Amino acid sequence: MRDTIAVCVVRADEEFQRDSLRAIYHQAEERGLFVQVFNTFEELEMNNLNDQGEESIFERIDYDRLCGMIIFCEKIKDNELNLRLIDKGKKNGIPIVVIDRKVDDCYSIVFDYTNTFEKIVRHLVDVHQCRSFFVMGGFRNNDFSDARIKVVREVAAEYGIELKDEDIGYGNFWEGPCREVMKEFLDSGRPLPDAFISVNDTMAITICDCLHKAGYRIPEDTIVTGFDGIEEERYSMPRLTTAQQDLSAGGKKAVELIYGAMHKQEGMEQCVLIPFAVRFSESCGCREISGSRASEQIHRMYNTLTAYRQFTKYMYEMIDEMTGTKSLQGVLATLPKYLSYMETYSHVYLCVEGSYLEAYDEIGAQIMDVNRRLNDRSEIEMVVLGEWHADKGFSSPMLCYKRREPFPAEKMCKDTENLMFVPLHVQETVFGYLAVNFDPETNDYTQLRNFTTNLSHILDSVRSRQQMQNFNRKLKQANDKLEELYIRDPLTGIYNRRGFYQDIISRLKEHNYGWLMVVSIDLNGLKTINDTYGHGEGDFALKTVGRALQKIVTERGISARFGGDEFSAALFYDEYEQYADTDFRKRLEEQLDQVNRTAGKEYEISCSCGMQMTPTNGDVNIDEILKEADHKMYQDKKHHYEMLGQGADCIR
Repeated sequence: MRDTIAVCVVRADEEFQRDSLRAIYHQAEERGLFVQVFNTFEELEMNNLNDQGEESIFERIDYDRLCGMIIFCEKIKDNELNLRLIDKGKKNGIPIVVIDRKVDDCYSIVFDYTNTFEKIVRHLVDVHQCRSFFVMGGFRNNDFSDARIKVVREVAAEYGIELKDEDIGYGNFWEGPCREVMKEFLDSGRPLPDAFISVNDTMAITICDCLHKAGYRIPEDTIVTGFDGIEEERYSMPRLTTAQQDLSAGGKKAVELIYGAMHKQEGMEQCVLIPFAVRFSESCGCREISGSRASEQIHRMYNTLTAYRQFTKYMYEMIDEMTGTKSLQGVLATLPKYLSYMETYSHVYLCVEGSYLEAYDEIGAQIMDVNRRLNDRSEIEMVVLGEWHADKGFSSPMLCYKRREPFPAEKMCKDTENLMFVPLHVQETVFGYLAVNFDPETNDYTQLRNFTTNLSHILDSVRSRQQMQNFNRKLKQANDKLEELYIRDPLTGIYNRRGFYQDIISRLKEHNYGWLMVVSIDLNGLKTINDTYGHGEGDFALKTVGRALQKIVTERGISARFGGDEFSAALFYDEYEQYADTDFRKRLEEQLDQVNRTAGKEYEISCSCGMQMTPTNGDVNIDEILKEADHKMYQDKKHHYEMLGQGADCIR
């Protein structure tokens, strides 16, 4: 049944979005409709990895049950995302209402910025007789800012007031740049204008602060006006003359448009213009500054800050306790305690990606069993891992559903179908989402943001620890298997460098008399064989040398391939044997000649050798002996290539 409005929004804790959502909620309730809010905690303007994780929440929209969509396109800074949401809604035949922006083929709710801003400027001229202005604009070449600056120019010109370029500053809509503009103005020694006109409240509040610090009084010395009616303005001294969107009217009209489209009403406006409410207040002198109000506001702010500090304390405790459990089971056991601190939410559903659970063998096996009993699905995609009801407590339903399927509200939400969805993620790694009951009259979105962010990092930390444990366990298993293989060269089957050192050190401890001959061996022309005949033939040559060494050393010694075309051998003798090196070389050549005669290869396998003898009844330095043997081997290799008439650059 199509009875739900999806609202796509960012930063629901901000006043514009919060008050709009309140109106949408109540109007939908009057019409017998439900509201599902898909909210991110960032404006999605950076297009970074974190924004990718945030955007994942919009993949959860259940288009099959929607009767309409409301999209806060001006607040969602990712225009490509806005276009995707609009396109998806259109493809599903859903009426779409766009808030604060005009979009073709959509119903649009726009606010009458220009006419309202003009009322403020005319008020300054007509009521307060202002004849000089300084305009604090936003960004250069910004449509909103330029339109408001244009209004001031036109009204000023109508009254014969000249507005020069130096009478316009650009504070980029924000405090820091605005302070820089004000510092430059005050340092210039210019006389104060009759009024500072700011295109938004944030910069107007900053202007007031800069003037106060410079010793000027408002409105006695100069007037300051703002625009937008932000929440911070309520706590400013003096209260600003400003204007505020009629957010209630905008939210109400958005639902009316969807309801009208549902019932195919004729003659509906495609674009609805919502007026601002102008408030002439203390900063222009229309109202007296109230000292008692300041005390009330400070007390209210103190109570808010105290509650925030307490909740932050709970969040620190949650991080410590949950990460200390070192397991997902521990997190689930601890979670109810901290869910109870979110007093403005009566229903919370923890939904995770099936892939998130792959690290948890025990829970993963349990869910797989549940999954098999539910529709015999072979792949887990989403799981309702936790369900919290303030009056019933916490449970783990382990309800499985496909990732592209919507949240199973019909099975989970027995008391409410008005929900808000927020993403669980760290950067672009998405773990799932939280679904909570949506009631804009009671919901504390700041608490939800803090809780969700902390829970995301906890889930990430606990899974990482579990993955590390799993990795270490598998690594140990692999090491146990490799224990038998790590001393062998996989191609030739003889020792590798590690096996060579391990064996020779062990033998030297037992054979502390007699003599040791260490041989450095290098396969000649391996690169030529590989390049000309292929690496398979190169492997054959390496294996041939390995087999030859095994036959030569037998139990008397050891043979090894150190890597590439490098081999080594070590042979123990009970007494010094003058011609041991000659015998070794002869036997190696015999072995290789036999292969060269019978294998039918187009190339010849040969080796260069270097031998070094040393007594074993002292401190034997294997590395030094190998170094000497290597030196002799290179001399032999040089001689080999000289005999072939090739230069020294062929040695390697």
